[in-house]
Amino acid sequence: MDTGNRHGWILAAEGGSALELLTKALEKSLYSERLLQVKADALYLLQKYDAAIQLCDQNLNLAEKNFVLASSVNNSMHNGYSSVKMWRGSFISKCYLRLGKLDASLNVIEKLQQQHPAKPVGIRSWISNKDKTMMHFKSKPSSQHEL
Repeated sequence: MDTGNRHGWILAAEGGSALELLTKALEKSLYSERLLQVKADALYLLQKYDAAIQLCDQNLNLAEKNFVLASSVNNSMHNGYSSVKMWRGSFISKCYLRLGKLDASLNVIEKLQQQHPAKPVGIRSWISNKDKTMMHFKSKPSSQHEL
């Protein structure tokens, strides 16, 4: 499967049905970071930016608890929480951009840059790459998306 089209099935299905399936899956797998990301991507594709921001904000504490538990079990510090936090921040920033809230978007990016000074370019490239992927989906009729 082409990674640029990894969520093409969302556009192929009815938007509401896809969100219902993701919500049910998350009820059964409360701690699945991957499912949360897919649901956030689905909300973004459906232009439900406020809902995507809310989802990311609500589940940040859950992600923190998951990684604290994992690090205590393995007696090691997980770098995963840092990447999860960066992903959420980048995603929220991008949603604010789509909503026309440039100041809010820049505030999120500035906080990420303070927390991860070695990765500011990564944030910008993530936003840029996600934008290209979204434009790819919007430019094709849903029947042409690769599943």
